[in-house]
Amino acid sequence: MRLNSIELEWFRGAADTVSLDVGGKSAVVYGTNGAGKSSFVDAVEYIINEGRIGHLTHEYSGRKQERGVINTHTPTLSPTHVSIEFANGTGVRVDVKTSGACTKSGNGLAELMTWDYRRVVLRQDEVAAFVSSPKGAKYSALLPLLGLEPLEYAAENVRQLGKGVEKSTQIVEKRERLRAATEAAQIFSKGHGDISAELRKIHSRYLPDVSFKADRLGECQHLLKAIRRRVESLSADGRSYAALSEIAGIPLAEAISGVRDAGAALAQSTETLIEERLTVLDHALRFVTKSGAPKHIACPACGRDIQAAELESHLKAENERLLEAATLFSQYRSANNRLGDALSRLQSAFTKEEVLVWATSRNDGGKPQTDYLATLDASAIRKGCNAQQLQGIESLILPLISAAAASTGNQPPEAPELLLDRETVVAAEAVIAAEGLSHEVKSVDALLDCLLAVEKGVRDQIRLRSDEIMAGISGDIQRMWSILHPNEAIEGVRLSHPDDADKAIDIELTFHGVEQKSPRLTLSEGNRNSLGLCVFLSMAKRDVADTPVILDDVVVSLDRNHRGMVVDLVEQEFADRQVLIFTHDRDWYIELRSRLEAKDWRCSTLRPYGKPTNGITWSTKSWGFDDARALLEDSPDAAGNTARKIMDVELATRAEKLRIKMPYLHGFRNDLRMAHGFLEALAGASQQALQKKSGKGYEPFAQAANALTAADKLLTAWGNRASHSFDVTPVEATKLIEACEEALSVFDCAACGKPVHKFDDGNGTLQCACSELRWRYSKL
Repeated sequence: MRLNSIELEWFRGAADTVSLDVGGKSAVVYGTNGAGKSSFVDAVEYIINEGRIGHLTHEYSGRKQERGVINTHTPTLSPTHVSIEFANGTGVRVDVKTSGACTKSGNGLAELMTWDYRRVVLRQDEVAAFVSSPKGAKYSALLPLLGLEPLEYAAENVRQLGKGVEKSTQIVEKRERLRAATEAAQIFSKGHGDISAELRKIHSRYLPDVSFKADRLGECQHLLKAIRRRVESLSADGRSYAALSEIAGIPLAEAISGVRDAGAALAQSTETLIEERLTVLDHALRFVTKSGAPKHIACPACGRDIQAAELESHLKAENERLLEAATLFSQYRSANNRLGDALSRLQSAFTKEEVLVWATSRNDGGKPQTDYLATLDASAIRKGCNAQQLQGIESLILPLISAAAASTGNQPPEAPELLLDRETVVAAEAVIAAEGLSHEVKSVDALLDCLLAVEKGVRDQIRLRSDEIMAGISGDIQRMWSILHPNEAIEGVRLSHPDDADKAIDIELTFHGVEQKSPRLTLSEGNRNSLGLCVFLSMAKRDVADTPVILDDVVVSLDRNHRGMVVDLVEQEFADRQVLIFTHDRDWYIELRSRLEAKDWRCSTLRPYGKPTNGITWSTKSWGFDDARALLEDSPDAAGNTARKIMDVELATRAEKLRIKMPYLHGFRNDLRMAHGFLEALAGASQQALQKKSGKGYEPFAQAANALTAADKLLTAWGNRASHSFDVTPVEATKLIEACEEALSVFDCAACGKPVHKFDDGNGTLQCACSELRWRYSKL
């Protein structure tokens, strides 16, 4: 599925129809920043991603990105469309309405929709973002490319199912009720006797003529109503005493001390993630004792693969290892629960009329205390209480309990017995209500254990399969890295699963013999980006769809040496694939144009962007002098300097191809030769080596030396002045640009359009494709 062309009309930077024609070949497109190169890349992304472009996903682009996709100066009746034509004759067209809605058509649509954008297109910001992203983000980005996204969906669905079970069964609340019932049952183990016996005694005092048979829970509820009526029948002083005694009996001080002591002990523990690890161990212990468990299970605590027969003892050993920390954490959690219970009881007490009357009649400034009590969330505090909350409870709420205790000095008759009976019945009610709860909690926990095991099994499969795939990909990454960075002491570049997380992938390497868990530790920004390029290309190489590979300004942060290696990488690894390279680096474009085979590659140049109504336009020249012409009106000195820089690079490339002999220069000065030296050498050599066909033979190409000498004179006079001063006129700059273009054109055949160094006969002669022009380097 090679591309033949990409056509745009009033799409992004395009105005009237503009087409990138590659004819099924690979291509290099050069243009300055803002020339419109990325509009062609945007078109591909727009079609593949169902009318969405990633970098336009923000609040300003519109609901359907219409403010970013459509040219801002599109005439009212002009259509906006993009189309792709494939080398096999099929194609796709997308028409965009002013609202942003788009319609697709074409006989190549089905094939195109199988393309994965992440394997087709790589932009510079995506290279940097991937390497610098957290390991969880790398996992999310690479998993679909590894073909394992369906398994991740399955694992996540099972996890969400578990959450749904927890929510629908209210298992967390029921576990808490079961815990509270267990604590309430302790009242009957402290001399109160059997629950039934205690209830019979209280029943005989308050409901002697009523029988409840086997309904013990209903009996408790009626007894509490009877006790409440008895309390209400007391005098106002008696009711106040009962309510304040209830407040005074709330063990808030003990709960605060318990949280503080348990928190301090837990803070000294060296174990991390206690809650998560203990929860996993608890589920694993219960699951492994059931029938049907796998024969081999990875221990959730240490990660080792353990036989099921041995796993139970192994998990118990792990529990023993965490015993102290587990005990500390359990104590801390229980302390928070007791504090939450105490606050809940206190808040409930402050809803009673007697307590409100007492609170408003106080003269000790208690309003801030009651206001603070009303703001506390007892259920949240059960899960955890921070130091600031604990300080507030201690300084503001404890005095309320002390004040309530101080107000119970005058004890009315019968009130203490009523309070004791109510406490006993409340405890009995909690225990009786939880009798059926224990079985329900165990059943739900068993289901959750099963779901946890299923999720773990799926994630184990994800890890196993991804490890196998990543091993092969890592080999590709290392090989590509070695091409980009030959003879560098960075080895073992590979994708890996960190040991401490399931949903994570990172890049490891060996840096000068030292293992590194992340490239961010030692690699420079440029090296990290070239590593990201290797990762993308290794994934693209494994795309069975044989889609094009589109690289949009991916070498921005690479130095000259490593940019040159990208050509080697593309030629060695993607010789049979179509590659489209977009770049704003003119020097690299010149290098690519000279190194890549014309039979496989097309090189095109965009003019600098003018107005939205003119849109994207192609240059008729491939040398980039339109960059200089764009500066003529506002900055002719900059135009002249740009022309000189183009000649510096272009002539160095031509001189190398034509085997020009230059004077020896030591060290880096060899790479800093400028246009003047090359023009002198080329002008002299052309008189002996450059010939044009004349009849059945060849004659010297005399005009070539004249054009080269003329360009040299103008570069010396006006080019140098343009580089160092600001007094070059537009006319001078224009003549300089034209002279430079004419000088370079002498090495390209007017008949076939190919350079004179297109073919080498192996006997000391270079020639163009039609042999109209030849260069006899054997004569130099």
